[in-house]
Amino acid sequence: MSTYVLGHLSLGWRASVVLTENLQIHRAKAEKARERQIKEEMDAKRARTKAARERKQERQIAKRNALMGDVEEESK
Repeated sequence: MSTYVLGHLSLGWRASVVLTENLQIHRAKAEKARERQIKEEMDAKRARTKAARERKQERQIAKRNALMGDVEEESK
């Protein structure tokens, strides 16, 4: 028999239930931490994307204004 099986046999049924419950608790905590980390990463990504979109729009407006200024100067 493996040491794992012998350990479970020596602990008894009640102790193995407690170990199993603790394992489930740790897994649930780890899952919550993972979800929280993913949510934070997605929020950061959304913020970066929004800032990049605004910068791009500002560049386009500046370029459009510069071209419109050139067209007005040529027509005068």
